Amino acid sequence: MRRLVLALVVLFALPATAHADSIVFRRGSDIWRMSPDGTGQRQVTSDDRYEWPSAADDGTFAAADGTGVIHRFAPGGARLNTIPTAATDDDEDAPTETPTHVRLSPDGTRIAYDQAIAGDVTAVVTSATAPDVALTGQDGLVAPSWIGNDRLLLSRDISFDTEGPTYNVLTVGGPVAPLFDDTDAPWATGFDAAASRDGARMAVVTDDAADADGIPTRVELRLFEGTTVRCALALEAADTYSSASPSFSPDGSRVAWAESDGIHVAGSDCAGERVVTLPGAWEPYWSPYTEPASAAVPKLTLSVRVKPRPRRATVRRRGIGVSVTVSAPTTIKVRAGGRSVSRALPTAGTYTVRVRPRLAKRIRVRVTAPGAAPVRAVIRPRG
Repeated sequence: MRRLVLALVVLFALPATAHADSIVFRRGSDIWRMSPDGTGQRQVTSDDRYEWPSAADDGTFAAADGTGVIHRFAPGGARLNTIPTAATDDDEDAPTETPTHVRLSPDGTRIAYDQAIAGDVTAVVTSATAPDVALTGQDGLVAPSWIGNDRLLLSRDISFDTEGPTYNVLTVGGPVAPLFDDTDAPWATGFDAAASRDGARMAVVTDDAADADGIPTRVELRLFEGTTVRCALALEAADTYSSASPSFSPDGSRVAWAESDGIHVAGSDCAGERVVTLPGAWEPYWSPYTEPASAAVPKLTLSVRVKPRPRRATVRRRGIGVSVTVSAPTTIKVRAGGRSVSRALPTAGTYTVRVRPRLAKRIRVRVTAPGAAPVRAVIRPRG
């Protein structure tokens, strides 16, 4: 084992670069970008059709659509080119699923993804700019994760009929090198691993879905240092586990992943976990790209409307409806007559929040949200 650990260190030894960072992620069926602390969230596609985004160091990003075509975009969201996959020419004899784990290489020249074709999974690497050039593929391996620009960490899929080690490294155009077999989670049937940028760490979504009719009863995010599990975080046992998409910060010190309550960020030792988005954000991918100041998101704005003279009996029975308009996803707090209600708003738009205030001749309404100036209104019940 000691020799194996040393081999891993040499194999994964790649220089890390110090940059400010950003995370691309999916909300609904569009791609968004934000700073790792959740600030500056900005929608960069508007076609309502994409999933599994990833970004290169220069900010170009790629994502698959519902037909199996992979799209490559400029940092601001302008489409650069498309890349067909086996799903594009799907037929009844070889039904093909759309790509997952779409991964643009750090230099932006290659795209890796996995795909199920006629029930068998395979990892594929292709040129990002010459869509008809398939560089290599590997059956039975999934969840490609770049180590530099010419190697990929791959995880063995349990459904494949050939046995082998859990984790492997594929050199583009070359052989697959086995890393090690994961024996520390005997309860698990699924292992989707992501490598840190320097290759010294792995984040593995581990699940028992294959033994539980596809809906797991146990899911963990296990963080490795070399071949050793450093710590583990329990994730929600739900069919959304496949979109957790762990991704390390460029320096390997932090990791991001998604759950139903939003995107989480924690240290590579599992410490300091916090949620940085509202619910509905999935498949995060962390890159060194920093958006220019010209692409900064405008300050969050709020506005409020109320019925100024509602009937007293209506207020007593049903409370008051406060119409709040926001310019971006946020969490608002509405306070009226000594009572308050908090609500997460997943998109920009207008929402009605109902509050049951204490009755008075004059009811003050105050709405607040992080990063926005508070807004106020006054209600004077009648009758």
